Amino acid sequence: MAVLNGAAAHGGRSSAISRILASGKGGWGREQGRRRAERLLKDRDFLSLLRDIHYARGVIAHQWPRTPDGQLINDAGAAIDESASKFQKLAHILGGAQAVTLRTVADELGPKIEMTPSGWSAPVRLDMRRLRKRIRERTGYRVSLAVKR
Repeated sequence: MAVLNGAAAHGGRSSAISRILASGKGGWGREQGRRRAERLLKDRDFLSLLRDIHYARGVIAHQWPRTPDGQLINDAGAAIDESASKFQKLAHILGGAQAVTLRTVADELGPKIEMTPSGWSAPVRLDMRRLRKRIRERTGYRVSLAVKR
């Protein structure tokens, strides 16, 4: 996800990938995270994935709808200037998709949900099939919903 959202993909000590691998539940430490990032950045499959993401980011941003004055507009109706980087544009598009998805969930469930920075939570058991169907109908997006208890 970090690479998808524009994190620099290099093996240096300060790279986002090194920091992610050095932190978290594994607790590998800074040096181990740097070594793991270096190994990852030599992996053919990972490098192919990076190329695909880079190419797709440009195609998506280029073909996304624009306002009459040329600004890219996301599904939530917010615009971003054409001078923004490809990374910023894709993050803007994904943010709009997330916003309309969360709006759909809020409209569907009303006061039964609590919005959080990472999504939402509900104190009641949800009909996930129905919720996915509503999101698809209202947004056009197919989503995967994870249940944590």
